[in-house]
Amino acid sequence: MKKRLFVILLSLVLMVGLSVAALAAGEDTSGTVAKIGSTEYATLAAAVADVPTDGTETTITLTANVTGITTDGIITIDEGQNIVLDLSGFSITVDGTADAFLGRPIVNNGTLTVTGNGTISSEASELGGYCAILNNEGATLTIENGTFAGNVMANGSAATLRVRRLLSIRKAATSPSTAATSIRPPA
Repeated sequence: MKKRLFVILLSLVLMVGLSVAALAAGEDTSGTVAKIGSTEYATLAAAVADVPTDGTETTITLTANVTGITTDGIITIDEGQNIVLDLSGFSITVDGTADAFLGRPIVNNGTLTVTGNGTISSEASELGGYCAILNNEGATLTIENGTFAGNVMANGSAATLRVRRLLSIRKAATSPSTAATSIRPPA
């Protein structure tokens, strides 16, 4: 009987620990949030990690909102990755709890095309939501449509470009309290 209670208690501790880890990654814990082809992913970060770095264009489609991203859960597209991010009407948002998020939900070091009329926003982070997407040196960003926002209190913008980068915006909206783009010299 004691062994059985111990096993049950240990199982509960493990389940709670995994749930906390998933929440710390800042993504929906109710199941699948993204897919590549027919492969489903519990986190957007896991889907991005599966994209090759050889320039092969890979479409990641959101299947649910990605919410509560913390600073540790920032999505980084590596150099050599070529991602089409289909938001499919869903949102990517940050954790608005004090000091939970500082930065941008997506940092692009590769090639990123955003489509699917969804939202990428760091507005919930009062002082740390600098912009929706940071496009770093040597990276290419194409925004086909959607809504993008940073927090006005953090001088936030929809997309921040380091100079000498490529940005193409087709049909996109920014939050009324957000500048469309911010062009800053290399760090």
